Amino acid sequence: MVVLGSEPNFFIIDSDGKPVSPAQIPHLAAQGELQILAKVSATGARVVVLRDTLYLPEQPVACLRAHPKEEQKCVWRRDAVLRQIRYPFANFDQVEGDVTVVDVDDKIRDATLCPLVRDGTVIMFDWANLSRDIRQDARADLRGSHERERRPLVGQAESDG
Repeated sequence: MVVLGSEPNFFIIDSDGKPVSPAQIPHLAAQGELQILAKVSATGARVVVLRDTLYLPEQPVACLRAHPKEEQKCVWRRDAVLRQIRYPFANFDQVEGDVTVVDVDDKIRDATLCPLVRDGTVIMFDWANLSRDIRQDARADLRGSHERERRPLVGQAESDG
């Protein structure tokens, strides 16, 4: 299994060696992602892409300190926390092979709101990183998905498994 899970930190330059305009980046990055995934998928590997998390407009700890015992004040509208551009950029429906996109945002927000605390658990520990409990839940979901869809590694015969 190949897991791609971090927004790449890159610069895209044109043929003259100059940075491309910010407006071009999502399209060009998507093309690059699709090329990479096509090559990896062609090996027969299972590919899991972890979608970038939401981005809170305020530091969670600062919000909770400012509103002790009033965690309901640390809630943001969904459209305020989603990044305008989120990794991955590509639509992976276009890639042949075993590619799964995992979006943990469903664990941390509903259709309209994103609360900092859900069922007594702090969801984010800073602007864009999940708390340990939420990461463990997401890992368990990913492992469960992998176990249900277990298949031999590339080059491994069914009877070797």
